[in-house]
Amino acid sequence: MADSAVDKRLGLQRVDMPTLFRLLTKLAILVVLAYAVMYALATFVTPRQTEIVVPIPPERLDRR
Repeated sequence: MADSAVDKRLGLQRVDMPTLFRLLTKLAILVVLAYAVMYALATFVTPRQTEIVVPIPPERLDRR
């Protein structure tokens, strides 16, 4: 890929990131985003508390 005119004037050379480093960088960004979403959900969303009653038939109770 050609360097830009500004880079040529400043004597800079474009250096591509290695493939593994690029992959690890993208994975790190995804992990940080997932953590931020989980933190936001845990912090800003309050669950609605309700009582749950589940009848258990007497046959399922183990009477020893």
